[in-house]
Amino acid sequence: MTRGNKKQTMQVHCMKCQQTTNHTVVTQHERTEGDDEFTLWLEWAILKCAGCESVTFMEKSTFSEDYNPQTGALDSFIRYYPERDEHALPVKPFNNVPKKLRRIYREVIDAFNRDIHMLCAGGLRGLVEGICADRKVKRGPVQDHQSGKVNQKKDLEGKINGLVGKGFVTKRHATILHKHRFLGNEALHELEAPTRDSLTAAIEIVEHTLENIYELRHTAKRVRRRKQLQK
Repeated sequence: MTRGNKKQTMQVHCMKCQQTTNHTVVTQHERTEGDDEFTLWLEWAILKCAGCESVTFMEKSTFSEDYNPQTGALDSFIRYYPERDEHALPVKPFNNVPKKLRRIYREVIDAFNRDIHMLCAGGLRGLVEGICADRKVKRGPVQDHQSGKVNQKKDLEGKINGLVGKGFVTKRHATILHKHRFLGNEALHELEAPTRDSLTAAIEIVEHTLENIYELRHTAKRVRRRKQLQK
């Protein structure tokens, strides 16, 4: 942490910028605990990224016995909230997504960042199911691979096709969703956790789904409303 006449700054990995950036110390509090034998230095700070201005809470503790013989200094333990590392995914601000779906989405990202892959996969499946329920899609056409007959089915494959039928997603978008729809089943029923790469791809397509169904539609409605007022 740099000090001087200017505001204190430090370098921290920013979840939104996805790189290490300068953070300004907005406010901080320090406290010392211990006795004549041991000392614990505690520090808390609110940091703001100099790039995107996102806020991070830092907690730092240094114990007088944690001496590092290699560096000749005391080792400090630092935690950031939200937790992060260079491979962590940020929670995107979906302002127009229903509250229940936003909560599931945040839990999915949290499970991913904590390497809880099985719960993350199940959460992704639940999120897609939740989108279908919110859009009142209960079934959709599914073709039987053997007979070639098309039936209306209530499983997730049918519901995703139902999203296409009601114009919520394109056929190409649905095809990509189909590629990942079995993650939840494999994780929960076969006890086979998907890889981090496959989860990353699945999260990206579900984020695009939320963006297309909720965020872009809301923007389009707002633009149409403005045009009507201008007439």
